[in-house]
Amino acid sequence: MKRLIIFILVFTFVLATASADIGPACDLSVSLLNQDPYPAIPGSYVKLVFQINGLENPNCGDVTFQLLEKYPIALDESTEKIVSLNSGTFVRTFSSYATVAFQAIVDENALGGENAIETKITIKGTTDSYEINRFNLSVEKSRASFEVYVKDFDSLTNEITFEILNIADFDVSAVTLELLDSESLKVYGSKTRIVGDLDSNEYTTSDFTIAPINVEIPIKILYTDSAGIRRSTQASVKFNPTDFESAVTKSSSTKYWIIAIIIVVIGFWLYRRKKNKKRN
Repeated sequence: MKRLIIFILVFTFVLATASADIGPACDLSVSLLNQDPYPAIPGSYVKLVFQINGLENPNCGDVTFQLLEKYPIALDESTEKIVSLNSGTFVRTFSSYATVAFQAIVDENALGGENAIETKITIKGTTDSYEINRFNLSVEKSRASFEVYVKDFDSLTNEITFEILNIADFDVSAVTLELLDSESLKVYGSKTRIVGDLDSNEYTTSDFTIAPINVEIPIKILYTDSAGIRRSTQASVKFNPTDFESAVTKSSSTKYWIIAIIIVVIGFWLYRRKKNKKRN
């Protein structure tokens, strides 16, 4: 019986000692401290600063931290891709956390708004373990949207006038319109027109010469965004020349009346002149 009691006491002591040696389990957490600039600009650099908490625990051993290179970011060549961190930093630096900064470039085709990015933290010990953390990268909207309408059509010259409205909440520059090839559309002369800069919620017009047929006109709109990246989008406009017949008829009638009046005036002037010559 005494041996059993002694065995239990020794076992309890060894277990308590082992537990004390093991200490608290490693529990690390990652947070995104700062993003500069905010929001990030597609095609440009962004600096991301992360904070790793829980490194005061020496039982975490050797720790590595990295920002995963996935859309919409890629790390700059000068940036260290995998950062090594040692636990027990509280003893050395009087801090229970570490900050790590990465310089990354944002994909020029990144969508505006919140984009997911990922970090990976690895704990190296007798058995390696890792954790993936996801954060949101705020990206500036750089893709413009446009509304295109047929403003006017002149059946005498076959000249069609398009109205282009920039409905994005930012300005664009070097806007160009291009009528795309279509079996049912015939364009006379150049298919491309440069219309220039276009502020947010502003519009401009552009003229082309086409065959007067009922057709859906495919249009390509090219523009330069705030980051200097050349982009393009497409639109289509339904066109029916009969929609402009009343205006065309009125215009034609006015032209004919003007011509008739001019002829009458010239004829009357010639008549008076001839009559005056006979009297002399």
